[in-house]
Amino acid sequence: MQNNTANSTGKKITIIPAKMSLHPERDGVDPIRAKKRVAAYCRVSTSLEEQQGSYELQKKYYDEFIRRNPDWEPAGVYGDEGKSGTSLKGRIGFLEMMDDVRAGKIDYIVTKATSRFGRNNAEFIQILDELESYGVEVLFESEGIVTSGQQNRAMLQVMGMTNENYSNTLSNNIRWSKERNMRKGKVSFCYKNFLGYEKGDDGEPKIVEEEAKIIRLIYNLFLEGKPYSYIAKYLSEQGIPSPGGKASWQGGTVKSILTNEKYAGDALLQKTFKESFLDRCSHVNNGEKPQVLVENNHPAIIDKATFAKVQKLIKSRSYCRNSGTSDNPFSGKIICGDCGECFGHKTWTSRGRIKYTMWVCNHKYSEETTYGGTKCKTANLRQEWIEQGYLYTMNQVLARRSDFLAKYERKLARVNHKLESGEIEKELKELTGRSHEIEEERVRIKAEMEFVFGEHTSYDEKLEALKRESQSIMAETRELEAKRDELNATKKTLETIINAVKDLPESLTKFHAKDFTYTIDHVTVGQYVLAYHLYGDECIKVNIELLKKMCY
Repeated sequence: MQNNTANSTGKKITIIPAKMSLHPERDGVDPIRAKKRVAAYCRVSTSLEEQQGSYELQKKYYDEFIRRNPDWEPAGVYGDEGKSGTSLKGRIGFLEMMDDVRAGKIDYIVTKATSRFGRNNAEFIQILDELESYGVEVLFESEGIVTSGQQNRAMLQVMGMTNENYSNTLSNNIRWSKERNMRKGKVSFCYKNFLGYEKGDDGEPKIVEEEAKIIRLIYNLFLEGKPYSYIAKYLSEQGIPSPGGKASWQGGTVKSILTNEKYAGDALLQKTFKESFLDRCSHVNNGEKPQVLVENNHPAIIDKATFAKVQKLIKSRSYCRNSGTSDNPFSGKIICGDCGECFGHKTWTSRGRIKYTMWVCNHKYSEETTYGGTKCKTANLRQEWIEQGYLYTMNQVLARRSDFLAKYERKLARVNHKLESGEIEKELKELTGRSHEIEEERVRIKAEMEFVFGEHTSYDEKLEALKRESQSIMAETRELEAKRDELNATKKTLETIINAVKDLPESLTKFHAKDFTYTIDHVTVGQYVLAYHLYGDECIKVNIELLKKMCY
């Protein structure tokens, strides 16, 4: 209905009533009621026993508190246990309460304090705005404030900022404590859904042998050339429960076990990080934050040489197409001598309808070469030729086993000498000491700047110089750490091939995938020759025509 009025100036004013509701979800809800429907909200940030008691007491208290008021009608007590206030995500109780507000089931909310609603100021203000739009007031008991009136609103905004700053300070203190413990080499071990270990009587990780057998099985299958998907399927078919207790395994779970350094007795700290205390998602640490590697922290299920071998194999496979689906020990190890691309295997059928596995350079038949590109001239290889070439190579090594082992043990001794001399550790310690001195100097300069008025140019220049020196130290540190890691990797590789060659029989007559994995780094394919590169830089070349004759 339109209302028409006229004023003294002769103007005609028409009032057009609203046709749409701001909150259609509340249409039909009676705004005038004899009693207010009052809800309460409780929250504790952890699920520790002492807070569990607090949580239950809060719920009981507010239920009785609402029922004692004759003008109130209970609308429910909502709560979240063990949930942080820095985000609404995951706070099921709070989100359920807001849904009931939108549905017109709640007129008034009581809660202990503003911090219970949240410690994220932006979300806190957004919530208050939404509640105000529905005409729902909130009583914050500790502060004695109701969300009505401009003055109270201004106070609540200040309190929201204070709560957020408190969370920020608390987060910084926790992060500082964790980093301090990290630098001391203190490892926090999470046993839930972690296969192979349990907490021992002394509080340290203890191997669970039945589960350790599964870990060793996974590593052995991978070294035999089995991909993640095959291993996952095999474990599922054997009725072995996953780390999470599920009947079926996933390829990603297998990969996480194969890449977890804890199974080798070490612990890499700060693999992930959060950009701020408000960030609910963890990010993979790709060098943005410092890390600490604690070696020999606990008993190892997988020896370090085997673990290093698996990591190298994972890395080599990642460079090749379809490496994750390959069920073959040669995947990622057969390299084209022309273009450097990996070889892939295909099933071919001869005129006599006999099927066989053929290895071909992935680049040779790619789209690029199909439309005018230059094809690689490297040979296509039947798998049995590669296997025969390996037997030929290793039999040459075994024929001079004593000399071969003596040569490799001399290489290992040189690497051990470099590691045990302590030169790298000494340089790292000196750099760490200087880094601490720079940090102390930086703090001193900043403190001095607070009492100096006017230009701070000289101080800024000093801080910039310290920053440059700190960056230089970080670069030197990374270089030394990389050098140390390379030496350790070389040591593990040499130990692996020495032990593998020692364990081989007098001569090889049958190909075994595991022997190949432990001894051969890669095979380079030429037009007429295969070059078998053993770990430790030894290389033996075999004529392809000779291999064909050996196989037929």
